[in-house]
Amino acid sequence: MKGYRGQISLELTILILAVVLAAVIVGVILLDNVVNTSVVQDTREVIHRGFVRE
Repeated sequence: MKGYRGQISLELTILILAVVLAAVIVGVILLDNVVNTSVVQDTREVIHRGFVRE
């Protein structure tokens, strides 16, 4: 019985690590998209100001 409990613990640990890794990957992708969106928005504002002022 002890080996069986250890196996469940090992599988649970691997599952938790997989979920954490997936969360980190999704977080990095979403953060990258947010940063790119703000950069695009800033560029649009600069271009718009350039056309409006001239």
